[in-house]
Amino acid sequence: MESRFLSRKLLDLFLAPANVGTANPCHATGQAANPACNDVTVITLAIKNGRIAQARFQTQGCAVAVAGACATTLLSEGRTLDEARRITTADVVLSLDGVPDAKLACASTGPLALAKALRSLGPDGGTP
Repeated sequence: MESRFLSRKLLDLFLAPANVGTANPCHATGQAANPACNDVTVITLAIKNGRIAQARFQTQGCAVAVAGACATTLLSEGRTLDEARRITTADVVLSLDGVPDAKLACASTGPLALAKALRSLGPDGGTP
């Protein structure tokens, strides 16, 4: 779902984002950047019993990058590691009720950082 404008849901997550900070304990960290506009997102995860118990983010970037990272953490919490590995930018865009075409790369920093954090856990998914 694409839009030329920012949705109410996207603006709400930008203005009052949930899950800002660092997971405690922190078992995994991933970072992604959008070099076109200098957005950077770091996602940290706390894992318990094979599920994401806590997902937190820190983003330096535009409203779409912040809301996209926030949405990524909201989508991932409570999921198994395999379920979280399947979260895509398209899932984030859908959860935000659309993102302008020109901002899709901004929305992707959250899912990319999540994927890197999950890869840091290794193939067995165990905490480091």
